[in-house]
Amino acid sequence: MTDVFEKLLKNRKVNIRSEEFAPAIENIYWSNAMCHRINFSEPDFKILKTLFDELFNGKLPASSILIPPIHIYFPRHLFIGENVFVNHNSTFIAAGGIEIGEGTFIGPNASVITDNHEFGSLNYLHPKKVKIGNRVWIGANALILPGVTIGDDAVIGGGAVVTSDVASKTLVGGNPAKLIKKL
Repeated sequence: MTDVFEKLLKNRKVNIRSEEFAPAIENIYWSNAMCHRINFSEPDFKILKTLFDELFNGKLPASSILIPPIHIYFPRHLFIGENVFVNHNSTFIAAGGIEIGEGTFIGPNASVITDNHEFGSLNYLHPKKVKIGNRVWIGANALILPGVTIGDDAVIGGGAVVTSDVASKTLVGGNPAKLIKKL
């Protein structure tokens, strides 16, 4: 039998009011509590490393850095590569799965969202995976929406709202994000 977490990672619709979704709600509360502990802990590397190891079940590469405060739903669905840097106040809503490639930099206040609801049926969560390539630079206050794939070496301008895929070696910006130039 497929559990709710597998369904979400397979980008299947799930009724958030159903008993099936109850473990996901528990996980959201748990991850909120963990993020609270991280966000209000002393700014001590060893303490933060221990808390991040607990949040990511030991799967956060030692070479990657996340600066608190940070907000994460479904940390088990957030896959971070080597040498990733995430600046403060970033948000990851990862029900549908978020992959962040090696060497990617994410600016402050950026958000990556996989969750979506359909008009007329808000009780149904329909997540879509987000894939961020290697060596991507995401500017401050950028918003990456469900289903987006960002190619390697792309740059997302500050404040951009990314609603569709971004090709490798391109600079995009605006709302919605549009091609500014090829790099």
